[in-house]
Amino acid sequence: MPIVHHVRTLLAAGLSTATIADLLPCMGADGPRLVATCPELLDDLHRERDRLSAMIDELAAARDGLDAVIATATPQDGRYAATC
Repeated sequence: MPIVHHVRTLLAAGLSTATIADLLPCMGADGPRLVATCPELLDDLHRERDRLSAMIDELAAARDGLDAVIATATPQDGRYAATC
């Protein structure tokens, strides 16, 4: 069922079900590919992309912080020293 595939595609892209409900009427299909059919939809899609990019940046910064803490651990006999 194409609509189910399209909804799953948008969910996998990180869109909420509420956003999908708003956007889906302006979406069409070109075979299996989902396409924007309303010009005003592009603003919404760019906003969602920007939101996802910001979340990715925040997660990358959190990962970098965790990597910095991990890098301070001192291995002892192939294991990390238990100090707690």
